Amino acid sequence: MDKPFIIAIDENAEHRLLLQQALESRYRSDYSIRVHGTTKDAEREIELATGEERVAIWLSAADISGCSALLEKCRQRWPNTKRALMVTAWGGLSNSAVSDRVLMAMASGVADAVFLKPLVNPDEKFHRELSILLTDWAQANLPRFESVSILGRANDSFTVWLRDVLDRSICPTGFIDYESPAGQELAKSMNVSVEDLPALRFLDGRVLLSPNKHELAAAMGAFIEYDPGGYDLVIVGAGPAGLSAAVNAASEGLKTVMVESEAPGGQAGTSTRIRNYMGFPSGIGGTDLALKAINQSWLLGSEIDFCREVAKLEVVDGMKRLTLDDGVQVNTRAVLICCGVSYRLLDQPGLNELTGRGVYYGAAKTEAPAMTGRQVFVVGGGNSAGQAAVYFARFADRVTILVRGSSLATSMSDYLIREIDATANVNVATNTEMVRANGEHLLESLELRDNRTGKTWTEPAHGVFILIGARPRTEWLKDTLQCDDFGFIVTGDAVRDRLEGWPDSLFLQTSIPGVFAAGDVRDGSIKRVASAVGEGAAAVPQIHQYMAREQQRLQSRTQTSPSL
Repeated sequence: MDKPFIIAIDENAEHRLLLQQALESRYRSDYSIRVHGTTKDAEREIELATGEERVAIWLSAADISGCSALLEKCRQRWPNTKRALMVTAWGGLSNSAVSDRVLMAMASGVADAVFLKPLVNPDEKFHRELSILLTDWAQANLPRFESVSILGRANDSFTVWLRDVLDRSICPTGFIDYESPAGQELAKSMNVSVEDLPALRFLDGRVLLSPNKHELAAAMGAFIEYDPGGYDLVIVGAGPAGLSAAVNAASEGLKTVMVESEAPGGQAGTSTRIRNYMGFPSGIGGTDLALKAINQSWLLGSEIDFCREVAKLEVVDGMKRLTLDDGVQVNTRAVLICCGVSYRLLDQPGLNELTGRGVYYGAAKTEAPAMTGRQVFVVGGGNSAGQAAVYFARFADRVTILVRGSSLATSMSDYLIREIDATANVNVATNTEMVRANGEHLLESLELRDNRTGKTWTEPAHGVFILIGARPRTEWLKDTLQCDDFGFIVTGDAVRDRLEGWPDSLFLQTSIPGVFAAGDVRDGSIKRVASAVGEGAAAVPQIHQYMAREQQRLQSRTQTSPSL
């Protein structure tokens, strides 16, 4: 197969020479390098393209007046190509024309990144930024190492879940459709029948047939043996709040374990690109952010347990006891609940029958390639829905966002609205609801309704991704902790106001002293990644305060107890 291309354009001859030297010196063994000096040459590159080329990176100097138009043509020709603008120096953005060009290109999604030109050799900052883009592109477009291969049916709901969980975990995974010739050949070599699916084959030759969550975690080495001596802190949930708490707690010497029912990252882990999180000006994928935090917390000493759920919380002899879904009991001095929320399930006719067969809850990024050239619908008006729509637009012929309200402005960040507006094959249908999903074995169409006029109509559909509402994952706590009418955990002053005689409370502490809540599962929280990370970090000093008070209380009790 021919090498992928890195294509660049810079009209400044001196800068162009340094750029070519930088690209050739590092990347020519794996990529074909083309550096143009005029917009005309770059436009000809696009016009002469046959569609077979794989363009990994398109770089354009930001001081070229037609750079945004070139990037847009590149996006239309090669939707998966990573596109970046280069500036001479950050001070060069004082030029209002260049500055406006850069801001508009980033806001509209025409450019994926902005960084400095390589004006010295070697320029490691340039290579670092370029390598980030190349890594993102390669993960989606090049063959990769696979530690486990899944043989299954593409439209089986459990197989879809399995692929999604492994994709968001630290396990490089491949998928082979059982119905394909390669799948049939593999099934024969593994002596696997359709009743055994999905079947997992690990790098060491092990085969796992139709595993449950516990069997999967054990095979991946993700199950841990809990210390019978107990822990200082157990964190329930590995979303942004839980990951942040694990990093901070472990760094301060607390014996910490994190229990996650599925994969790290929570809902944020399904986001293709988070652009409003501090420190990542070009954005960062939710899975990438989660895995960085997992590695960080583990290196600091936190233990991590995946694909395991907490079924019960109780207080026994002053300690908190968590019972897991396989009966294992874990003792701890404090608990932080960060189990987040799940997308609200809909009950419209046809949805249950077609779930995993064209109907999906969440972004389900593993299904994106299957949507190539097809009609996709995204239900929801929040940031997750917007990010999913922009991502699926790279593959689908058309993406339609269904919004019950009259505008996205009240529920979605401005940067995402502008990017959606600038993405030609994304359409926003406001005041529109989905009332039925149609199809025998696969999704074929959706029946929609205008909620102002009541008019209904049917649209062809090959995939609908539902990202609406927030249902807190607190069913296991409903008889234990004080929650609001919607199931969100009440903390801090709200607890003190509702329970007569409640002592002075820490603002993240629940109705049980020593049990805290942070992130989306908490009543009154702000549903953003940054705020969840902040709450997770803020919980740790409050846990220290609680432990100090408990220590003082025990010492006081010991001192006042009569001697025998």
